[in-house]
Amino acid sequence: AEYVNVVFDCYRAGGALSFSKDGGFTATSQHTNNNSRSMQVSGSFDVEPESTKVVNSKTGIATFPKGTTDVTFKFATSYISKNQANHNLELEIPDGTSFDDVKNRAQKAWDEKCGIFEIEGATFNQLVTFYSCVYRLYSYPNLYSENSGTNDDPKWVYASPYQNGKQMTGKMR
Repeated sequence: AEYVNVVFDCYRAGGALSFSKDGGFTATSQHTNNNSRSMQVSGSFDVEPESTKVVNSKTGIATFPKGTTDVTFKFATSYISKNQANHNLELEIPDGTSFDDVKNRAQKAWDEKCGIFEIEGATFNQLVTFYSCVYRLYSYPNLYSENSGTNDDPKWVYASPYQNGKQMTGKMR
């Protein structure tokens, strides 16, 4: 392909998207029909975009220089704030962490989650259904709390769904 593009689209919800001059991005997804709070997203690319454009406040495109063959981006989310999303990104994928490091950590975590199951006598289709359901169970944040401290000294906080998003101390699952 002549150009490499990354497209952002908050298709089924309200939201917002913005790009910074260094190619980073922040976004908000307002999937609030299930009484959840807005989700904040913060991320960056490993290649600086040649251009970025936002359309209708929540859809956008980042275009990378001609000849670019690979673009890796990292992002983190928060129900608390964009600053917390940035903090989560620093905690989860610090600068210098390679794609393979993230992939290997994710594979290890997935193997630990799925290693608890022992399934006997299932057909192939039943196994596909089972592991598809397990994937969906674990693919969306199950822990509503976020670490506002460090990896060595975590301080857990959450945006209370019962008090209009007021930041509370502790863990909420």
